[in-house]
Amino acid sequence: MINYKCPQCGAYMIYNPAKKCLICEYCGKTEDIKVLSAEEQAELLQEAEASSEVWEETVTEETNGEQVMMRHYICKNCGAEIMTDENTAATMCGFCGNPTLIEDRLSGETRPAKVIPFSFSREEAIEKFRAWTKKGKLTPSVFSSSASLDKVTGLYVPYWIYDFDVDAQMQATATRVRHQRKGQYEYIYTDHFALDRGVEVGYERIPADASKKMPDDVMDRLEPFDYKEMVAFEMPYLSGFQADKYDYKGEELESRAAARASSYAETATRNTMNGYATVNVVHKNIRPKRTKMEYTMFPAWIVNYTYQGKSYFVTMNGQTGKIVGKRPTSVARAIGWFAGVYAGSFAIVLLILAAMMMG
Repeated sequence: MINYKCPQCGAYMIYNPAKKCLICEYCGKTEDIKVLSAEEQAELLQEAEASSEVWEETVTEETNGEQVMMRHYICKNCGAEIMTDENTAATMCGFCGNPTLIEDRLSGETRPAKVIPFSFSREEAIEKFRAWTKKGKLTPSVFSSSASLDKVTGLYVPYWIYDFDVDAQMQATATRVRHQRKGQYEYIYTDHFALDRGVEVGYERIPADASKKMPDDVMDRLEPFDYKEMVAFEMPYLSGFQADKYDYKGEELESRAAARASSYAETATRNTMNGYATVNVVHKNIRPKRTKMEYTMFPAWIVNYTYQGKSYFVTMNGQTGKIVGKRPTSVARAIGWFAGVYAGSFAIVLLILAAMMMG
């Protein structure tokens, strides 16, 4: 376990999205991650003492019954217990907020090549979540309460990104219709064509999330991420946030990314067959070839919430602010809303009838 300590006052430093640097929340000291050398980073690191204060146990997850290896640490700052699963790479002490990185899960093959840092703070994320909840007319007010939004967590999600070269071959039959009038007769001609297309196209940085915890459909809808802000990975970006190392190796997710590349290439090839009345594809052969693969981390703000016994999982893109998730529905608000609509409609009908009778 390691922390970044302020060289000025000795307090812990965390990554600040607004200032894009490490900052000490006590004395205001800042450190620019991009200009810190490896030696300077090492000087800021404080490594927790390796001792019998670290132990492991196997537990059973209630959701799916899987066996999970949990590791327990003792917070060097306050002495509280920090419990992580085997893939946790960055976390915080639940009692004193001490930001903690687990170095052996961020080294060698498990060290990401790139990272997209968070672009806005937890306070800004809470305000964005609150504004989103208020857009739901039937959303219970408790859902946007401070107690609920205090559960907002900043998480770096592990991703693999892939480059593919795709060779697409497609054959189709097509028709084009012509009209010609001669005297009192109109003639309709249908021309038939055999189309043969060969397209070679390259796609870069197709993402696939590598976390079992994060639903694939949610993470797909959370896209896109702006790769212009992607930088070389440095551990200080994780300080003050949670992070998981990958559950799936790159080779295990390659077929998922290849399917996306194939779909893109198929659409691009089909779009070269415009200008016909009908097109019927009779054969296609799409061959993706992976040319590059990188391990990365992308930012997300997470809210897990239970309302009337039902769990809600809401996710926000930590770079763009895009939100994916469902709002709960308040039965009382729904009844009130429908009652109001019904009452309003009934009043309008009465006014119309009164006007007709007076007329």
